[in-house]
Amino acid sequence: MIESVNNIYKRMNEIVKGGKNISDSLKPEMIKDFENMYKEAISNSNTKKEIITDEIHPYLKANKVQKLDIEDPVIISDKKTLIDNAIENASKKYNISPDLIRAVIKTESGFDPLSVSKTGAMGLMQLMPKTALEMGVEKPFDISENIDGGTKYLKLMLEKYQGNLDKTLSAYNAGPNRVDEANGIPNIPETQNYVKQIKKILFKDEE
Repeated sequence: MIESVNNIYKRMNEIVKGGKNISDSLKPEMIKDFENMYKEAISNSNTKKEIITDEIHPYLKANKVQKLDIEDPVIISDKKTLIDNAIENASKKYNISPDLIRAVIKTESGFDPLSVSKTGAMGLMQLMPKTALEMGVEKPFDISENIDGGTKYLKLMLEKYQGNLDKTLSAYNAGPNRVDEANGIPNIPETQNYVKQIKKILFKDEE
């Protein structure tokens, strides 16, 4: 595990130093915060959760395919293909509908593989450093690894909340502790809006 952690931290440093798109978009203090979060995650990475692979709520399986509009000029064709393939692979691997994965990606990052939030969440599915480590993601800005890790975390939350979509999405956004405390969607405007946005994408053909 330590070797894995060291590889992640090394990769992060390479990205920050050599990734023009990321370094140009971040202020120096944000990069420092980003590094500190990685260091903190490394120090707390002694335990690793096990993924449950049983079936989940029927709707969340690949039972209906909805092609979302991601034809943004920023997304070139080869990246779009990589994203599509990674979503399909993760959908089959974790038995989760590609619709849900796409909706999370669209809401989290707008399909930008190099997206970094002000809190240090990374990539397409905006994985926090600690979550990325726990999910075994060694290259958080790699399209396939990020989507696999994010979908794996969705799977864990879906199992924890027995397929309850509101709780699952809330946990993905705000963390399971806050969901448990509220026994539902936490009273956090950002999280409440997040759940609404994703459900609007998922169910737009039913409106």
